[in-house]
Amino acid sequence: MTDQIESPTVRKVYHRLIPLLFLMLFFNYLDRSNIGFAELDMGDKLRLGPSIFGFAGSIFFLGYMVLEVPSNLLLHRFGARRWIGRILLTWGAVAALTAFVYDDTSFCVMRFLLGVMEAGFLPGIAVYVTKWFPERYRARAVGGYIIGNSIAAVLGGPSSTALMKYLDRFASLAGWQWMFIVAGAAAMILGLVAFRAMAERPADVKWLTAEQKAWLESALESEREALGGQRHVPVLRVIRDSRVWSLSILFGCALVGIYGLLLAGRFEPLSFGHQRC
Repeated sequence: MTDQIESPTVRKVYHRLIPLLFLMLFFNYLDRSNIGFAELDMGDKLRLGPSIFGFAGSIFFLGYMVLEVPSNLLLHRFGARRWIGRILLTWGAVAALTAFVYDDTSFCVMRFLLGVMEAGFLPGIAVYVTKWFPERYRARAVGGYIIGNSIAAVLGGPSSTALMKYLDRFASLAGWQWMFIVAGAAAMILGLVAFRAMAERPADVKWLTAEQKAWLESALESEREALGGQRHVPVLRVIRDSRVWSLSILFGCALVGIYGLLLAGRFEPLSFGHQRC
């Protein structure tokens, strides 16, 4: 009987949640990396050099790393649905408002704020998955949404440059402005969807039967008990734990390296000897 409930339940949860998480990761990547495409036009219009774009790309991670741990503590306090929805709404708003920067200072400030607003998003999604998928199904669930970054890396260039080309001068705005507005608005829409479509735990949804809810809650509770149950850890203890901050910094530095490689080639053409390509 358990086997007859298990597979349909996990399949239903996967099809309900993973496509939404995939879209979140897709636009998450675009909002981080689209300054590389904006530089093609934005740099000339605002007289911003490659060094400014490189600094703006890096300062994003300063706010991201500093607030990564506090953000995830607040996620536990307010609930994953509310906090992830809040992250999407505020990061989308900042991303869209980047369309109206006017100099290097305002540009760097908005990139820093984008990191602040987005802090805790990816770890928060990972925490949310643990509330819905038993351990043996978790890797597939993570793979299902994390690939959104890879797909965005492939489609980000064509979609961003298409917006810049075909919306240029529409409503008196430049193409690079529309690129920021569209990507930011998409994140905000997903934030509103998150408030309606996401739920804290299986018992809160109507699209699972009573038997499916009971099986899933039981499976997840058994795993929690095997790990020692859910223990309340004081916030100050978490903040003072050097391992937490070390892992946060390590994760942030890894992202700086990854996005540095992705963006560097867009900001400045590569040079081999005296030949530029």
